[in-house]
Order: sequence, then C-alpha cells, then structure tokens
Amino acid sequence: MKRIIFVLSVFVSCLQLTIAQSLKPVQISFYPVLHDPHELLKSISDKLLPYQKHITTRPLEKYFGRFNDEIYNNEDAGEADSTAAFKKRFGTLPDTEGYVAAAAAEATDNGEDVAATQTSYVQVNPQDENTVMKLLKLAREKQLYDTSRYMFGFGLNRMMDDWSILCALDKKSPYAIPSASFTAVHKEESSDGSVTGSLRLTRQDAKRLVRLYNNPQKDDVYMVIDGELRWPIDKENVPVNRRISFWQEAKNVSDGNLFMKRLQASVVKEPPYKPLLPSQYRVGDTLIYRIKVDSDMDWITGTHTFKLVPLAVGDVYRIECIVEGLDVKQPSWASSAYDRELNNLEVKVLKQMLKQHFIIETSNLTGETSVEIKDKNQFDQWYKNLKKWCEASWKRDKRFSKVTDETMGTTEGESLLFHLDEFIDDGALQYLPELDAIIAPEMYFEEGDTTGRGYFDLLGDYGTYSISKNEQGTIISLKGDPEVKEDDLVDDSDPAIQDLKTKIDAYEYYYDTKGNLMKVKGKVRRNLYNKDFVIERMM
Repeated sequence: MKRIIFVLSVFVSCLQLTIAQSLKPVQISFYPVLHDPHELLKSISDKLLPYQKHITTRPLEKYFGRFNDEIYNNEDAGEADSTAAFKKRFGTLPDTEGYVAAAAAEATDNGEDVAATQTSYVQVNPQDENTVMKLLKLAREKQLYDTSRYMFGFGLNRMMDDWSILCALDKKSPYAIPSASFTAVHKEESSDGSVTGSLRLTRQDAKRLVRLYNNPQKDDVYMVIDGELRWPIDKENVPVNRRISFWQEAKNVSDGNLFMKRLQASVVKEPPYKPLLPSQYRVGDTLIYRIKVDSDMDWITGTHTFKLVPLAVGDVYRIECIVEGLDVKQPSWASSAYDRELNNLEVKVLKQMLKQHFIIETSNLTGETSVEIKDKNQFDQWYKNLKKWCEASWKRDKRFSKVTDETMGTTEGESLLFHLDEFIDDGALQYLPELDAIIAPEMYFEEGDTTGRGYFDLLGDYGTYSISKNEQGTIISLKGDPEVKEDDLVDDSDPAIQDLKTKIDAYEYYYDTKGNLMKVKGKVRRNLYNKDFVIERMM
C-alpha cells in the first residue's frame, strides 16, 4: 500500500510539473501612446471605405468627435454634418473646450507638454466602441497600416466621463518594452472572473520602464497583456517598489484562475545585481561634506558644510541633511520696498528651514530625488503664524495695500505671500544645490556600464553619461541636453533661443579607489541663475 501511495504521489508531482511547464507564459509589454495618431487614423479611414460595407458605410473618422474633425481640417464638414448631427446622435455636443481645458490643466500640473496632451487621444462615443474596433480589426486584416508597429485600443479616460478614449500604441518606439520580466505576482480582489493585482518587475525592466515613461514626448504608457491593451502604468510605484498594477478581463472564474496560473508560471528569478560602486551610505554613519558655491546670485555664494545621516537604505534611500555655516545674504539688487520685504521674508523662511533640517529621498533605480523639511508640521505652523503676522502688520501700517490686479482684486501684500509660497516650493533649493546633487547617482550604475544615454532626474531631462577610471579611482560624468534642442520648432533668429541651445547642465562625481565619493563638481545652466559648485568630502 505504501508503495502504491508513493508511486501515486510521484505521478501527481510529475503531472503538476508537466502542467506548469505546458502553461503558456503571459507576455507583458509596455508601449508609449503615439504622440499624434490623427493622420494615421485619417489614412486608415480613407483606405477602409472599399472594404467596410458589411460593417457600416460610415467612415471611421466620422466616429470621432468634433474636436478631431477640426484637427483633420475637414473644411467641407457642414453644420448639419458636424454639430447638429452630432447632437442628434449623441444627445449632446462634444465638450471640445472642456476637453482641451482639462487636458491642458492636467498637463500643466504634471509639467508636461500641453499640446501633446491635447492631440495624443481620440474621443469616441461609448456606444460606438464595438463598431470602431471592428473597423480597426478589418484594417489590420487588410494590412491597411503598419501592423508590426501600431496597435489600437481604448484606454482609461481620466478627464471625461462621457467619452471613450481611443489610443494608438507605438510598438517600434526606441523606448518600447516588448517583453518585460517580473519576479513576483500579487493577486487582489477578483470580480466575475476578472483578475486584478500587481507585478514586481526585475530591476533591469523597472529601469527600462522608467526610461520609457520619461520619453522625450512625455507620452502616456500602457501595459499590454498577451497583445491586448489593458491599463496605463502607475508612474508613482515603479521607482519606489518596482510594482505595476494590472487588470485582466476573464469570462468566468475558471478563466481567471487559469490566467493567474499562467502568470505565476511566468515568474523569473531576479538576476544578481552588481552595482558599479559600493553604497556610500549605511544607517548609523554620519558623512560630512563642504560645498563652495559660485553663482550669479550673490546671496548664495560662499562656503558651508553639511552632514548626511542615513535613515534608510535599499531601493529607496532616506537621508537627513543638516546644513551648517550657511551665510544667508541679502541680494544686492533688491531696490524697491516690495523686493526688500520679500527678500527679508525669504531669509526668515530659509533660516527656519535650516533649523528643521531636510530629508533627502532618492530612488537608486531612477536617481529621482525629492527634498522635504524634516519636521513639516512644525514648519507649517511656524509659516502660518508668519503670514498672520505679516497680514496684521501690513494692515496696521497700511503697507502693501495697493491693488495690483484689478480683475482679481489682489493687493501687493497678497502678491508678496504668493511669491513667498513659490519660494518655499522651489526657490529655497537655489541656496542648496547639494540636496539634489549629492546622492543622485547612488547605486544607479551597474558593473560594466561605461557610456550611454538615459533619463536623469537631476538633469530634469535625458542626458549622456560616461564612466572612466584612473589611478585615483572612478569618475562619473553626466551631461544634460540643452533646454532648446536642434529639432525644436522655434525661431532660430531669436538670440534668446540661441542662448537656450547652449545651456547645458553638467556634473562630475569623483570616487577614490575604495569607491568612496570624494568630490562633486556641478555646472547648472538650465535655471534662472547660473551657478557652479564644488562639494568635497571632509570625513
């Protein structure tokens, strides 16, 4: 009996292994949305007309909203064909202005190209989704476009509740990821067989994905599962924990379970990570550096020291920065009472920030760095009290009560506080270039890296890197792209444009033979003010 049980258990184990091996792996891809799909769709629409009568006689382009008709420059589209007919068919007019305003607002908030956001998608009434996809499927079967490059699908509508968003993905983009690997799968709640969850990407593919969603066009990025467009990626989680959310539609629970088995069978083992240099930071250490800044702004020149105290290390580093000996000067150009008052307040704010210390957080996958005040609640309360004191003082002395904006009724005092808010959000960091620069390349480069191109948060753009070695150790050089590039549509005759074509940020990191960071040189030109700085390790 024992022998029979043993044979059966071996048989079951072998059967399970065979089933697992026979499961078709799930293919996960990531592609950018085509920057401007309108000409492509117009071409497909024209070529479809001889083949589509068994589906509909209506041209493909006529399923798109009035906003896109304007893009296509359909000057022969009369009022009855566009506006009135559209309202009769859909019960409402397309919210063209609302779409443009919402797209522009979201793009501006994200620091993205407004024009790109307005033209990357096509609106389709939800009732017409099936017809549009049938037409596009027919176009694919008839090879009416480059099917090896483009794929179509309906994406997530983040701006309009009453529209479906048709997007074209560019599979041949130089940033595309046709096949991504993942090391773990987490399943969440499922409904009617459909499955949601998250994948943990390999370190290498997470870096590729970061490079993809920072593509120069700033286009959205979609996940594709087994050749079907599924979901825009969550840009926030990738640099933090390499996790990507997914959703897969299934007909029933059985199909959903089969998909999960295929997904589990597609998990790979994380290849060993071999960094170019050892980590600079260990919890419990204190590193001391000195920085000398030379800037167009005479109020931030000079020398001071700062201490770095690591609080957490890993994929994400959190380091406390304690700035010492910073001499905050009053700028010499402040001539008016308004400027002097603003500068006085900025000095007070910066000194209070220095008392609270700073927390630098960076991802070694991306070099993406953020800076925050250590005791944010305490500083916020202090700042709230400062603004109350200012308002009371100005009201008592009738200073800065002149209305500067008749439309908004804004006074000089309100304008001062607005600019002070901006100073806290960004301007204060002008004093402290070390906060962004010091740990940006930490664990970013891998063994064997020599030269290349990638996105660097420190540069705020794509740039090139080169790595060299000599008797003193290792040198890493980063060089950003100019603010205005050669192929940008600009007025080349404008001297200011020519100047922007030469403004390039550059950094050099010097490590000793043991891999310790000893010096950083920075030249910042893509900014309101030019500044050079040198950071040197003291101990």
